[in-house]
Amino acid sequence: MPVCAGAPTVWFTLLYEQRTGNPVADNVGWLDFSHALTFGHVVRLQCTRQPALWPQGLLQMALFVGRNTPYLAADDAAMPALRRWAVADAQAFDAQCTAALLDHGLTLYILPVHLLKTWSAVRDEIALGVPDALAQALRAAVNRLFGARFKQRHVLRTAHQALGFVARED
Repeated sequence: MPVCAGAPTVWFTLLYEQRTGNPVADNVGWLDFSHALTFGHVVRLQCTRQPALWPQGLLQMALFVGRNTPYLAADDAAMPALRRWAVADAQAFDAQCTAALLDHGLTLYILPVHLLKTWSAVRDEIALGVPDALAQALRAAVNRLFGARFKQRHVLRTAHQALGFVARED
């Protein structure tokens, strides 16, 4: 997500989350990216109270960026993700998020809780008065997260990785 005007827009590509033949070190999904948003929010809250923690918090945030960067894909020219997931009406979007959280239909409870945590963190950051372009990018990211189909079981990936692990035992 761009943090300043003119920065390139790159987004997590679902191809990485859906893979089944990758090593364990390359297991990556929505939580890897949304955790960067929620962690950044918590770093700001905690470091505002305890400024001495800024170096450690910023280092951890940089590690999120470093870990996630290889799994980003540049927007396709036909329909950039920022435009595709843009939120025209913030109040209506908040109402949609509330409705989705109250009737999510997800099996794993951690997923709607994570949606709530991410949405709340982004709303708090926007309320601080961030630049409009950043607020739009943050809402678009949350909109995309809410629009995601979470793969709740990676059975084939787990089987491939288990077979690889056992094969190394010989």
